[in-house]
Amino acid sequence: MINTEVVVTKYEREVNHYGGLEYIFKVHKVPGGRVINSFYVLHSYDPEEMLESEDRVRKEIHVYLEKHDYKAVTKY
Repeated sequence: MINTEVVVTKYEREVNHYGGLEYIFKVHKVPGGRVINSFYVLHSYDPEEMLESEDRVRKEIHVYLEKHDYKAVTKY
């Protein structure tokens, strides 16, 4: 089976006026194309907790891509 190429993009979004951030990873069919899935890194003020959460989400994305036979053309 041929792998479908997708782009994984990381976005940052401010969640409050105190500078808290949330990360969103979006999987697109083509660059700038339709989003086929989104993965969220939950906001935390603890930087170590944010890194752990981000690592967990990256692993989830990897499993998702393999399951659906997608090939990421960008590093995520």
